[in-house]
Amino acid sequence: MCLRSNPPWATTCAGCGAELASAGWKPPEWLLSPPGSDPPIFGLRRRRRRRQWYAAFALLVILCGIAYAWSAKRVLSGGGTGGTGVSVVSRLEATPSWESTVWPEAPEMPEGLFTESAATMPESEAPATSEQSEEGAAGTATHGAAGHRGGGLAGGARASVGHGAGGARAGPGPEPTVVVHATETTWDKDGAMMVKVAGGTLAMGSASGDEPEQPAHNVALHSFWVDKTEVTNEQYARFVKNTGHPVPYVGEAWASAQNWDRKAGTYPDGKGDCPVTLVSWEDAVAYAQWAGKRLPTEAEWEYAARGSSGTVYPWGNAWNASLCNSAESDPFALVAPVGSFARGASWCGALDLAGNVWEWCADWFSPTYYAESPSADPTGPSAGRYRVVRGGSWGSGPEPCRSTFRGFRPPEAKSDGAGFRCVADVG
Repeated sequence: MCLRSNPPWATTCAGCGAELASAGWKPPEWLLSPPGSDPPIFGLRRRRRRRQWYAAFALLVILCGIAYAWSAKRVLSGGGTGGTGVSVVSRLEATPSWESTVWPEAPEMPEGLFTESAATMPESEAPATSEQSEEGAAGTATHGAAGHRGGGLAGGARASVGHGAGGARAGPGPEPTVVVHATETTWDKDGAMMVKVAGGTLAMGSASGDEPEQPAHNVALHSFWVDKTEVTNEQYARFVKNTGHPVPYVGEAWASAQNWDRKAGTYPDGKGDCPVTLVSWEDAVAYAQWAGKRLPTEAEWEYAARGSSGTVYPWGNAWNASLCNSAESDPFALVAPVGSFARGASWCGALDLAGNVWEWCADWFSPTYYAESPSADPTGPSAGRYRVVRGGSWGSGPEPCRSTFRGFRPPEAKSDGAGFRCVADVG
């Protein structure tokens, strides 16, 4: 018992004092240490612990590098990420999930590039079932910079818009009155208000814009109908109910504010009149086909936004943050109800063609397509990797909101700052 309860080097039992049989044992040389110093085993332990800490730190660095590379790859590949903390309502802290990725900068539009007069809709083309107004079916828009969100869906209103003397960065300057001629009708399938775009010629692109916007070239277009606003959550809910199509949902934090309830098939409370977001290009096409319409071609979208006069923005040549929902409009709001900026209407009466949400177009994207584009009703390249998006969003500055700016995303990508509107051929 004494041999088992005492260390091997002990000569007497610590309990009873008896002499132990192992009295001749001596510790090895490596275990001996001078008086007043630590045993060598302590140094060995310290060195081993230090090596363990070094290994743990190196492993942490490697894991951080792998995580960073993975997240960067997802952002650049358009996997739907890119925004964080969208549940925070301040625009100063939240950014649309596409806004900080691959959008190129676009220089200003030179003065005098387009000099044709604004196109108008001849009264003789108005169908018997539509409403036509030169002075404005809903009166004159009188919203100032402080109260720009109260515009509603003013139909064909006489809008005071800004025309600068120069390009996209021109100052406010005088605001001449622009008469908007709008021929409107209600589309039976989804209840959307549509405006007729009279056929004409568009000087498409920008001679001084980014390379994908060049060269500026003339394009002839037939008449067509275009949704007056983006497709809303309420309209998209009809489509979901009738077809069983999956609701807009992305299982990441940045999308939480605009995700639908997948079980109930309902959109977020109070957002029925906001544009539907978190939809891919395929989702937009499915909706358009259900409604008996289609997505606009890139040429049709640009023509509806700027017409034959070739304005920089839908309302004119001068940037005015009070005429659209952009990063400079309201720092405490994200997606706005459609039609909230009636004074920013384009020449044909379409609203929200600048800001609020990016809008999917039918075309594949090619940066060199303008050099080979047909001169009449172009439909874009026959194949590609990205689809065109236009118009900027609530997180965009003046440049992406220009009517010639060409955005592009993978067709499967979804964003809290992207939606769509539809067009229909004139019978």
